[in-house]
Parts: sequence; C-alpha cells; structure tokens
Amino acid sequence: YHNSTITLYNEEGEKIKRIRGSSVNSGVSDGKQVVKRLRRVGAIDTTGKKVVDYKYFNLAPFEDGISINQKRRTVYILHQSGDTIAQTVGRAKGGFHSKYALIRNGRNMFFINHSGKNAFNLIFEDAEPFENGLARVKLNGKWGMIDAQGFYRIQPQYDFVRPPTRGVSIVGLNETAGICDLNANYIVAPRCNAVTYLLNEGVYQYTLKNEFGYMDTSGQLIWEVR
Repeated sequence: YHNSTITLYNEEGEKIKRIRGSSVNSGVSDGKQVVKRLRRVGAIDTTGKKVVDYKYFNLAPFEDGISINQKRRTVYILHQSGDTIAQTVGRAKGGFHSKYALIRNGRNMFFINHSGKNAFNLIFEDAEPFENGLARVKLNGKWGMIDAQGFYRIQPQYDFVRPPTRGVSIVGLNETAGICDLNANYIVAPRCNAVTYLLNEGVYQYTLKNEFGYMDTSGQLIWEVR
C-alpha cells in the first residue's frame, strides 16, 4: 500500500483493483485481507470486495473464515459473516493457526478452539502459536512440543526446543544441544556445544569440544575436523 491506498495484483502481476485504506497483518490469509480505513478495521476478498464491515478496532488474520477481535481483556471469536461465535477472557497472541488460538490470561497460557473453550484442557507457563500443526509449549520451566491433537510430540523437559525442520528439532539440555525427532527419539543426544541447521545446504552444523563438523538429518557425520 502507499498513501493509504492498497493495490491488489494477481499471480501474474496484473493489477486487479485499487482501494482506499491500509493493509493490516502480513497480507492475504484465507482469501481475505484485513484493511484499516478511517480508524476502523474490516476485510476484503482477493477481488477487492468488502466482506467484513469496517467497524472493528482490530482483527487477526482469518483462518477457515474465522478471526479474532480483541477488546480490552476479552477475546471475541468472529465469523466472516460478522457474527460473534464465542468469547473468552484474556489476550490473544495473533489469530487462529491449525484451528487453535493462543490465549494469555494472567500467568496462564492455553489454546482455544472456535467455541472459545480450552482445546486440550492444558495450561502452560508460556507457548507459541501453532505452526504447521505443531506448537512449542513451556511447563515447569521446561520446553516441549504438542501437535494439533494436544499430544506431546516432545516432552517438556528441555531448556529450549527449536521449530522443527524436516521432521526433527534442535533441543537444549543443561547447556548442551542435540537433535530430536517428533516421536521424542534422539537423532543426536544432547552433548554438543551447539547445533545449527543450515537451510541452504540442508545439513546440521555442530561443535563438540575440539570437534567441528556437519551432520545430515539422520545424524550421520558428513564431515568433521578435530
């Protein structure tokens, strides 16, 4: 957008329409773009047609036709038709991801479903929104990971758990790092000083005392220097 004007383009780069307002959030989600106009927020579809009236102070990105409107300490779950489906007390961290939204109420964090209920009947000290069906959660001072059914894929026993890549995640324990799959099995037990995933090369770089080298996603050494 530029000068409070949004220009929509198709995948070929052809201009579809220009409308008044400024974009909110990171772009089109679920076929809708949240737009702010005259201090109020609504949404348009990919043709530029208004699909949600400009009457809200904020709207999270849509998923499956559902968004979140935050008013003070109340979270309103909003359907794209404009109907309020449910509400809950707390503050939302973003919108819905993998059908769940992350809520903080005081010191507690939990995930709600479209009905505004605690989806898994679990309370966490800290958590991150779902991404690709997985969410990092903190319990009793330790991090783990749950899936969209609420099952622990990595038990909350680590100092840190990195977002998974190719089905495995870097975990930290007692100032060491290792690699764990999403069935809680070690690819490399936490014993390295540091482990980093190199996206372009598709390998893990590690340091271990006097060693330095690279491993593939199965934990096999590719190259090492002592």
